[in-house]
Amino acid sequence: MSRRLLTIGIIVATVVILTGCNVFGDGTFPVGSVDSQNVGGVVTPGTYESTGGQGCYWQRSTDLSGSESSIIANNFLNGPDVVTVAPTDGGFQSEGCGLWTVVPSSGPEATTFGDGGYAIGIAIAPGTYEAPGGPDCYWEQDSDFLDSGNSIISNNFGDGPQTVTLASNAMRFLVQGCGTWTQGTTAQPGSTCTATMSNSTPGDSGDDTVNVTSNVLDAPVLVTKYYKTTTTTDSGTTDGSGSASITFDIGHPTIDYTVQVDVDINNGEAACSTSFTPQ
Repeated sequence: MSRRLLTIGIIVATVVILTGCNVFGDGTFPVGSVDSQNVGGVVTPGTYESTGGQGCYWQRSTDLSGSESSIIANNFLNGPDVVTVAPTDGGFQSEGCGLWTVVPSSGPEATTFGDGGYAIGIAIAPGTYEAPGGPDCYWEQDSDFLDSGNSIISNNFGDGPQTVTLASNAMRFLVQGCGTWTQGTTAQPGSTCTATMSNSTPGDSGDDTVNVTSNVLDAPVLVTKYYKTTTTTDSGTTDGSGSASITFDIGHPTIDYTVQVDVDINNGEAACSTSFTPQ
């Protein structure tokens, strides 16, 4: 999925207040506190989710000038999305995203979904998900809803089948063009897996080792590492006790960026994750 900057003129829109929460659709709105009459159609700071649409565009900006230089963050996607409007934002713009409402404290935690951005633990359940992929498949998991470059925990463009274990600190899962995502059903009852890094804070070059403990014996192991700008894989095999140690070249990763490491044993029979942060 490609992100792009769009300059869209200011659109007049009506904001409806329901039980003290902002509900709004297409338009360009100042960000601030709402008075009893909601004069000016103000969007209050908070985290919002949209009902979604084909060709949804939104942006957070420093002001209402409409200039590209004022854009803090933006996204162009199909489906719903979730975004935090910060108190320091000057404006919020939406086009074709449906209605925006405040994200609830709990939700249905769906285990099957298509294109869009989703709040993990509210809109979708945590866990491991699989999708068929496609020529324009892109996925991303984020540590917050601000949609900045620093928000990304891991991401990938992939043509073929995709398997993603949502990180424990992930709050948003953004997917486009990958088909239907379904919570993994290939793990076998009783199959276990744990993974640790030999060095969780390595330097910016050299080797590191992921140590795997499981009860899946003599089975293939796939290790996937989600760097800030690329994704790499290495493979190995568990031994007769279910253990494996897979050493890889970490290259020159981004310093202080946490790299998630996913471990898949025997094509989904067991899965686990760990991470390392280059120093």
